Amino acid sequence: MVFVLSILVSSLFLIIPVIAQETKPCDQCGMAVDATGQNRFKIVDGNGTSHVACCPICAFKMIKTYGQLNITSFCDYNGPSYPITIVAKNYGSSLTLVPQTAQVILGGGCAKNRLVYNSAAGDALLAAPNYGTSKWLSPMTNATVAANATRMGVAQSVLLQGGGITLPCDQCGMNVDTMGQARFKVFDANGILHPACCPVCALKMLKTYGQLNITSFCDYYGTSVPITITSKNYGVDTTVTPSTALVIVGGSCSKNRIVSSSAAADLLLASPNNGTSRWLSPLSNATVASNATRLSVPQAALQYGEGPPPTPTPSPSPSPTVSPSGATTHPTATVAPTQQPTAPPTSTPAATEIFCETCGMVVTADDEFHFNITDGQNQSRKVECIMCALNLIKFAETLHIETFCDWYGPNYKITIDSTGYGAQVTVNPDTAMYLYNGDCENNRIAYNQTAAENLKTGYSLYTSLLQQHDWSTTPDVIPITQALELYVKKSTLDTAFPTTEIVIVSVAAAIVMVGFGAYWKSKKR
Repeated sequence: MVFVLSILVSSLFLIIPVIAQETKPCDQCGMAVDATGQNRFKIVDGNGTSHVACCPICAFKMIKTYGQLNITSFCDYNGPSYPITIVAKNYGSSLTLVPQTAQVILGGGCAKNRLVYNSAAGDALLAAPNYGTSKWLSPMTNATVAANATRMGVAQSVLLQGGGITLPCDQCGMNVDTMGQARFKVFDANGILHPACCPVCALKMLKTYGQLNITSFCDYYGTSVPITITSKNYGVDTTVTPSTALVIVGGSCSKNRIVSSSAAADLLLASPNNGTSRWLSPLSNATVASNATRLSVPQAALQYGEGPPPTPTPSPSPSPTVSPSGATTHPTATVAPTQQPTAPPTSTPAATEIFCETCGMVVTADDEFHFNITDGQNQSRKVECIMCALNLIKFAETLHIETFCDWYGPNYKITIDSTGYGAQVTVNPDTAMYLYNGDCENNRIAYNQTAAENLKTGYSLYTSLLQQHDWSTTPDVIPITQALELYVKKSTLDTAFPTTEIVIVSVAAAIVMVGFGAYWKSKKR
């Protein structure tokens, strides 16, 4: 029996390589893929199912079908010693890429598409004597490639082929569609991509991640003039190409711009453009004042990154213990109440303007009247709308937010208490609703569903002055507890494992164990 089992085990390990050698069709285009080609890409979807691709473009196109893929590959010039890993989610809008320098070479067909570790590898692969060929490629795809073949960053290619979805800006929560996502590729040091609605929000992320690699392009000249930014040490060490690039601070996320030079800024801000551009998403293509503030990229990085964070105190003050207050019964009125809110503060404003910590807009006296926010050190935090307040939760270990209903007014307080950067959140009352359609000027908060229905079609004298206008589009209405998931919930990387390999190894292990068991039984006899 031991002899027979040994033969079975040996046969199993002989059969596995034979199976691996079988030519399979590409799941995307049907092209034959031999063993070398199959080893070039290891592709697993969210359910753990393996897929076969003949080239990087076909691999990325599968993202549109499956929504999520884990792809492991390597540089077509340097070989397996230079691995490339891609974790794509949300149809390519969410991405983890290592290395961030990886590029796709579009050679003009599956046999000519290439994946390289960086631009230097791309140069070497396309130059003589390689001309796009490599010992690491299957004979089925080892065709020559033109030296001037189009190159594209992997992140951009994944978004293009996957289709993407609209996501909230990682900093302020404003909706960022696929056109806006193509405008900024913001990678942290771990290769995780973060959506940004504007250059200011992109640079503000330095406060959270400390180091960012940003690729963008000129808002006037478009994709033909790329802009790359590498910023470390919370904005202290910043390099930008071209060095003449500027950030235009227009006053809100939809008006902030990035350009390659002062000449481009002049042209963008002058008539007939007035800050608008065909390269901008409709979500952010607002007009901008011709005298808008201009900052060099290093200046902006230092200003919004705020430099290295201070060393934390040994014993931080406990979080505020003020109990949330609110009405004991839910209001039943269906029209705006007649009581007048407490008058906003009338003291002379400070000489220095206060800016929203989330989106960078100016915080007015009316904003401060609507939002009273303190962190775990009892420090006051400033925001200009409820969307920015919800976004602030993920940046503070402890946060206490006091606001009130935009329909019923200050007598109907709403409090949100958060610990652990949003790990535990309490909303009082739990009937509070959030109305939004994706930007700072179109969001409101309601005490309950009745108030929300009224705010959905209008506003009251208690509504923030910034929000006292008709909705740009019909808002979504969701509970505050659900709204937190839009801005606070952190995405985690799903690690998928090839189920086939697990089954094979498990069967082999079981056979060996049975063989040893039979051997010991026969030995005892």
